[in-house]
Amino acid sequence: MDYPSSSTSITCVLVVDDDESMRDALCELLETKPDLIAAKAASGAEAIRMVDLVHPNVILLDMSLHDMNGIQVTREILARQPSANIVLCSGFSAGYSVAEGLRAGALGYIRKDTLVDHWPALIHEASAGRFTMLNSL
Repeated sequence: MDYPSSSTSITCVLVVDDDESMRDALCELLETKPDLIAAKAASGAEAIRMVDLVHPNVILLDMSLHDMNGIQVTREILARQPSANIVLCSGFSAGYSVAEGLRAGALGYIRKDTLVDHWPALIHEASAGRFTMLNSL
């Protein structure tokens, strides 16, 4: 594993998805990058607890969890950590839901089928507080 130099800042990403294989695959991808570390949560309630524990720079949040939807989780997290950079993720295009999530305070949206090469750049954009939207490529 390559470790970042002392001049490189580390971005902590919380991956929230109830699909274990998606969650694990995304975390594995992110951890191949020397400036990214990943934590994971399998539910909305767990994500809210994890935000308080790890204070992630970016939260990749599935819009459709078993216990809560991404909009509810976004509101809960932002109530606790108003500066959180939340990017909603979904396996389908759901224009209304995405718009509702952005109104709730999410910083962006990415479809899960977006090429994996694009995910790290999206995370860096979100970490810098910039709006990010990728439907698929």
